[in-house]
Amino acid sequence: MTEREIAAQASQWAIRTDDPAFEDWPALEAWLAADPRHAVAFDRVSITVDEAAVLLRDAARPAPSGMTGRRLLIRLPRRAIPVAIGGALAASLAAALWMGLPLGPRPAEYAQLVTTRAGEIRRVDLGRDGTVVLNGDSELRRDPGSPGRMTLVRGQASFDIVHDPARAFTVQVGDVEIIDIGTRFDVKRSDAAIRVAVAEGMVRLKRGARAVTLTAGQESRVTRDGAVTAPSPTQPRMIDGWRTGQLNYADAPLAEVAADITQRSGVRLTLAPGLAGRRFAGSINVANGGERLIPRIEAILNVRARRASDGWILEPRRDGR
Repeated sequence: MTEREIAAQASQWAIRTDDPAFEDWPALEAWLAADPRHAVAFDRVSITVDEAAVLLRDAARPAPSGMTGRRLLIRLPRRAIPVAIGGALAASLAAALWMGLPLGPRPAEYAQLVTTRAGEIRRVDLGRDGTVVLNGDSELRRDPGSPGRMTLVRGQASFDIVHDPARAFTVQVGDVEIIDIGTRFDVKRSDAAIRVAVAEGMVRLKRGARAVTLTAGQESRVTRDGAVTAPSPTQPRMIDGWRTGQLNYADAPLAEVAADITQRSGVRLTLAPGLAGRRFAGSINVANGGERLIPRIEAILNVRARRASDGWILEPRRDGR
């Protein structure tokens, strides 16, 4: 099969998986496993289809007064374009962009954007730099003008980077820089903190004048008030177990656990006030999520789940425990 044929198939999968009603994941997994080139094509088209959607939307939007002759970039989700037309056009443009077909000049400031919905995991090929796996409800940007720099806007990502002594690979998270020194590391951005954990190799974490070096089996956090914690030990399973759906905790607030389950599985959980101070230590597997997860969550977290309009509310059990 030619590269063009693979790109065409990848673009069709990109259209289908962007539909919230899509459920044919086994077929997609079989297609990805059939040829190593399929996963690379799907990753590239998935990234570029978001860019193409923005280009389509931008081309159709008139410039506001005072902006004549100047390109205005407006980032909108693909679903802002009518699905029947915009999805197909965006995917076709994505395949064309990936194969290098001419589509006119691209603004130098335009940045690649990868986003995931809650419960959606996406693997992105970074070319010579390595790969990154994006957790659900996350957003990652890469500036084509600075290929060795990425920005984690929100959520969580696991990076597997090939070290290049001639060019440092940097992840920006707010005002925090994580500089790779040849490694596999995990970055999580939440309301409470930015956590960086290293599975292999070494990274340099910087915020202002404060910098720490993390080696394999260590993590550090940048708290809400900007403090950078000293490196502390962590177990490999605690770093990126979420990639396989295994969430592991040593002593975490139940609110963090609920948020992680929502992010990884797509099952929306909120806490009743009676659980605000409870903490959790243990593991919970949220792979193959959906409502089948609820009995497992109730048993492992020792809570009762009550159906709500937009998900589930976790409450203390009626026996008071």
